[in-house]
Amino acid sequence: MIRLMSFVAIALIVDIIFLGPLGIRVSNIPVRRVLIASLIVMSIVPTLVQRRAETWQIVFLLSAGLFLIVWGGIVPQLNGVSLNMSMAEVQPIVAILLILPFYQLFRYDGYEYYFKIIKWSMVPMATIVIMVWAASNLFGNIGVGLAMRSFYISMNDTDLGVYIGPMPDGTFRVMLINFIMFPLMLCYHNKDKTDFRWSAFYALAIFATGTRAFLGVGALIIGVSMLRKRPALAVPLLAIVSGVAFAYMGSMQQLRVFELSSELSSTSARYMQYFSLMQLFWQHPIFGAGLGANAIVIRSIDAPYSYELTYVALLAKIGIVGSCIVLTAIVVWSTRLMKATGKWANILTLIAAIFMMTSTNPYLINLVGMTILAFIIALGAMVDSQRNGQVDMIARDRTLA
Repeated sequence: MIRLMSFVAIALIVDIIFLGPLGIRVSNIPVRRVLIASLIVMSIVPTLVQRRAETWQIVFLLSAGLFLIVWGGIVPQLNGVSLNMSMAEVQPIVAILLILPFYQLFRYDGYEYYFKIIKWSMVPMATIVIMVWAASNLFGNIGVGLAMRSFYISMNDTDLGVYIGPMPDGTFRVMLINFIMFPLMLCYHNKDKTDFRWSAFYALAIFATGTRAFLGVGALIIGVSMLRKRPALAVPLLAIVSGVAFAYMGSMQQLRVFELSSELSSTSARYMQYFSLMQLFWQHPIFGAGLGANAIVIRSIDAPYSYELTYVALLAKIGIVGSCIVLTAIVVWSTRLMKATGKWANILTLIAAIFMMTSTNPYLINLVGMTILAFIIALGAMVDSQRNGQVDMIARDRTLA
């Protein structure tokens, strides 16, 4: 069973990295959803037969299931939300259950095994992103970027989750949801010592996805450098990467990187989304309107429940009670992880960077974002398990295979 899970997990990782937010379909069936569902189902049996020291997995499975039933089924139906819309938003959130199979695979194979697969998959993907960005922005050959956009859009009947095209500030942006993997790999390459080459490579890849996303790179560099005994090494690295970025932005006079007035004006999309979502929140403050609900302002006809203000939208949909549950889970997990590693500054910085990058775009609430989040949480769970002296029963695991 474990060997089959490993094969499916590798297929899922490669699919997410190369095919971005869309994935492929076979006989009109999304392959990615089949892979995720298969992993979750295969992990249930090993989860239920764990010894008592691993009961957190059963608690997590039951708690996550109850959360989805309440805010993905009961609350939306009480508030008249379309069942189709509720199920459409619940599906990507179900991917958080991938914590269970990822954790079991990390125990069996070690997380380094899967990071190596990610590494050699991310290198060509990041290279492609950088080359397309350079061809479009530095050499003015936007046809290269438009060809890449056509490739991804042709895989599905919607461009939700993909933005490859010119921006209002004059740049050409290459943004795929899977860019969240770039900061993860930046952390991986800096876990033992500062690696200037890999850091610059992934910093440039993040920058190519959009200037706002690049703002989180500085925080990530400082955070990952604190994994080591000499965190001061982050200073020259931060100076080099930031210097290159500001030099480029300074040379492009048409860029309005620091002009915030357009984002805060009464006619901006996010401004209207915010007040529309807050109006929805005040209508259902305690339990929210439910997953799948939308405010008066609709961002996308294809997915009316999707908003760029991720956490404001979640507040409106799950209310005060649901938000307190989610925040409590985050605080408990991050606290245990900080105690396990002793790297409290690094963990807080990583969380802040992820929050920064996902707060103003719907990067998180989709199959790719939730899969990556499950991967990160599973890593933390494994570290915490090692801290508590829980010895893996490899022989027992292999009997399940």
